[in-house]
Amino acid sequence: MSAVIAIPTDSVGSTDERELLVRVQAGDRGAFDLLVRRYLPRARVIARRLLQDPDDADDLVQDAFLRALERIASFDVSRAFEPWFTRLLMNLGLDQRRKRMVPRLHHLRNEKPVCEQAHHGLAIREQGA
Repeated sequence: MSAVIAIPTDSVGSTDERELLVRVQAGDRGAFDLLVRRYLPRARVIARRLLQDPDDADDLVQDAFLRALERIASFDVSRAFEPWFTRLLMNLGLDQRRKRMVPRLHHLRNEKPVCEQAHHGLAIREQGA
């Protein structure tokens, strides 16, 4: 049975990333919490720039960390976590933006063009005059 090494919570930035990742892969939720706290500020910045809405961005960040936790067992700990996590966050965010655009585009397809609407309004005013 392996011993769990206690890491002080104030050393988020100084803890060896590889060690944290190995611990997360072993099921250590405390290590995952440290990893989240390390990358949360940057993840929020990226998500807010991508989605332009703070609430949606916070939801995206949460989804990305949950997805990372679900897939952490297959992560190669010899590689850097940040680029992998950032790509995961970006992919989820881009998917969310595309899903937002589909209803808007569908709505726009069902509307008359602005010039047609303006012409219709002009015709109604001319009839009334």
